[in-house]
Amino acid sequence: MDGRTGIRQVDAGNIVHAADATGLVVLTTLKPISVVFTLPQQALPAVAAAIAAGPPEVLALPQSADQATATRPLLDRGTLTVLDNQVDPTPAPSS
Repeated sequence: MDGRTGIRQVDAGNIVHAADATGLVVLTTLKPISVVFTLPQQALPAVAAAIAAGPPEVLALPQSADQATATRPLLDRGTLTVLDNQVDPTPAPSS
């Protein structure tokens, strides 16, 4: 497993038991990683068509005020494996 440890949950001198709900440390998996994101309803047919043709490549880009993809560094690549067509009932923020 490729990951990182977080801050320890216990200190020297603490009493721990095998049945304790908290562990010694939190391990965060880095690869593979799952990401959940939303997209506009209008994009759903295009994404569904891309998945039908095979798992489409997804690019992870940093958020930036500059929306030009040419100026933003690529963080990582992945593949889209699941498409959930659940609609978010909360209204979109007004601009």
